[in-house]
Amino acid sequence: MILPMLQPFDLETSIECGQVFQWRRHGPWFCGVISGQIIHLREVAEGLEIDGGPAAAVALCDITAKFLRVDDPFTEIYKSISVDPYMLCRFEYPSD
Repeated sequence: MILPMLQPFDLETSIECGQVFQWRRHGPWFCGVISGQIIHLREVAEGLEIDGGPAAAVALCDITAKFLRVDDPFTEIYKSISVDPYMLCRFEYPSD
């Protein structure tokens, strides 16, 4: 199933930033567990491709969206943290 990403998002940075644990990378896929569900994620042109189980695809999409907080205002967050020199040099932030 595809979770459309309607704002800037970087899966690799989100998973490998040190704020989540026990995720493993297998080629383009990141594999981990959310709410007792095995989740496989990868970025595709349309957004995030999600696979796993045992829950149905729609449920996996919902718990992944909540876990990644895709409804948060990423652009505003990027702007607010980009004043920190360390953060600015680590990431490229989207511009308006």
